[in-house]
Amino acid sequence: MFILIRDSAGNLIRTVASELIAPAGPNSFIWDGKNDQGVLQPEGKYVYTVAQRSLTDTTQISAFSGNVAIENTPMKKHQMMKKKGINDGH
Repeated sequence: MFILIRDSAGNLIRTVASELIAPAGPNSFIWDGKNDQGVLQPEGKYVYTVAQRSLTDTTQISAFSGNVAIENTPMKKHQMMKKKGINDGH
C-alpha cells in the first residue's frame, strides 16, 4: 500500500509506502503535514491518493483520491482548554 500527497499545483509532497496490506473496510492514516524532508507545509489544500496492489494480480492497482487541508493557525488558549475538556469559566 502507498499514499501520495500532492499540493494544489500537483507537485509530489509526501510519499508513504508500506509493505503492509490494509484490511478491507475503513482504515485511517494521520499525516503530520510535513513533506518527505520533514518540513511542515504551508496552509492550503492538498490531494492524497491511496493505492494498493491486488493480491492475485500484481499488475492491478486499486486507488482512490481525496482532498485534505492544512491549517497551521495556533489554537487560542480557550480552544485548547476546551479540546482538553477543561472549563475556563466561560
